[in-house]
Amino acid sequence: MSLDSLWDFDRPEVSESRFREALADASGEEGLVLRTQLARSLGLQNSFDECSAELDSVDAAVASADPAVTPLVRIHLALERGRQLRSSGQGEQSDPRARRWIGSVANNLGWTLHEAGRFDDAQIQFVRALRAREEQGEAEPIRIGRWTVARGLRSLGRHEEALAIQWELRATGPEDGYVEEELAEVLLALGRTEEAGPHFARAYALLSADAWLAESEPDRLARLRDLAA
Repeated sequence: MSLDSLWDFDRPEVSESRFREALADASGEEGLVLRTQLARSLGLQNSFDECSAELDSVDAAVASADPAVTPLVRIHLALERGRQLRSSGQGEQSDPRARRWIGSVANNLGWTLHEAGRFDDAQIQFVRALRAREEQGEAEPIRIGRWTVARGLRSLGRHEEALAIQWELRATGPEDGYVEEELAEVLLALGRTEEAGPHFARAYALLSADAWLAESEPDRLARLRDLAA
């Protein structure tokens, strides 16, 4: 299931219909996650009572210790409950200290989904994490969030979009081995091998100086070295 393919944020009523249709054949974790997104689509239509009722149904599964309530379900539930409270004028019920964790939680969830090969779902979380960072307004986390979104775009095969973000990060920030690495990987994926080479070389020079990376990911560094040659 790809939540991204069901969403039409410009037409939440269309999203609502899609989520209801998908729910007819869903169960377990998938069904509970879909309910949180159905709730979100209702909230976007200002149908806050219906939105709350859908989230309450997921809350009931949590309370009953339903085995389908996974960390993924709990995170979606927390995020959508927060959105419901904020959009319905009850924003004071969202703990400001908890809001600072949204970016970190979404980022970590995104990487978990990414490692599982669920690239569409991962990208939703990467974008969510970036939006949270932008709300907080701290430059370095925003920069990391943009890099992560671009990395997700590469996994989705959206290479030109990924490349544009990495070029921007390279032009506007300090020299960064991870940016050089991604530039090289995207250029390689686009068949621009000669252009990729110098970026692989620079990425290797910068990242091989990181003792932790050298110890934990020697194969990654070896690949950079070989492609630089």
